[in-house]
Amino acid sequence: MVKITVNFYGVVKATLAEPRVEIEMPEVFSVRQLLDSLRKKCGEKFAESVVDEYGIPRPHVRMFINKEVVDNYNLDSEWKISGSEAESSILVLPTSEGG
Repeated sequence: MVKITVNFYGVVKATLAEPRVEIEMPEVFSVRQLLDSLRKKCGEKFAESVVDEYGIPRPHVRMFINKEVVDNYNLDSEWKISGSEAESSILVLPTSEGG
């Protein structure tokens, strides 16, 4: 298991009690597993602000794992985290809509 720091920004951060959480994940995990772990750790407010009723990230949410963009529609894609916990981070960043 690897400790991962998840940082929240914008509306997601304002919705939750804390701007970041630490979770433990296996070295190889899917986006779906990550979202399930975050839902358990952060509760339904997280789920309501980040994913839709089907568990798919909302269009305005972008996630990054170690600076790489996560494909919101490929929830079964696997990610490998290796190295120390300080090097492993996930950002949940809401993007602006409109123009």
